[in-house]
Amino acid sequence: MAFANIKGIKNLSASVESEEQGIGLKRTKIQALEDEIAGVGQALEEFRQGETWQKFQNLQKEVAAAEGLVKKTESGLTSLVLPLSNNLSRLKKLHETGRYTLKPEVKQQVEICLADPTVADPLFFRELQKILEDNALDLKSPKKEKALAQAKAAESGLETRKKEYLEAVQVFEEKKKELSGLDTGKLAELEHKEAELRDRVRLLKEEIENSERKLTVLKEELESRKEELVKNVAVIDSTVKLRPTP
Repeated sequence: MAFANIKGIKNLSASVESEEQGIGLKRTKIQALEDEIAGVGQALEEFRQGETWQKFQNLQKEVAAAEGLVKKTESGLTSLVLPLSNNLSRLKKLHETGRYTLKPEVKQQVEICLADPTVADPLFFRELQKILEDNALDLKSPKKEKALAQAKAAESGLETRKKEYLEAVQVFEEKKKELSGLDTGKLAELEHKEAELRDRVRLLKEEIENSERKLTVLKEELESRKEELVKNVAVIDSTVKLRPTP
């Protein structure tokens, strides 16, 4: 029994030593990785202070401003067409049910205005005024006057607002193209490397935690075996003392 305990103690002691060495090696690797992370972080900081990154950030702001202008000019454009939506929907329905006939090009513009006002033809609204004045539509006052005023406003203002919108879209697309053309590959490479190194550190720390838990169990078992060995030795010693001398 004592010999079995001695063998078990030797094996456990070897396991404890192996785990402790493993933990030590992992901590050394972590330190090396953290030093490398610091170096990558320094390179990132230097890149972000450089001309390319500063230009990239400035262009991002310009793209955001250009996008904001696109939305503003689009809103200004559609605000001339959207008030006519109910009347345009009614015209479309009357045409589809055969109660009023629209010319093909007029029907097409009605559908365009309902689907995407930004591509509407300003000249269409002159034709629309004639249609709204047609008594066959049975459009009563003051709705008729209101619709006519909206169509006149669209006719007079849409061309200018459409021009502003298209110019804003052009600037936005140019800024986006300029932004995409900047070489920020080094930034992406450094960020990827930093993230990869941090993942390796995280995994090593998890391995250390698992090893430390295992080491605790091994040390507890080792202490238990040592205590058991001491008891066994004490029993053997007492037996020898009690045995009569020949």
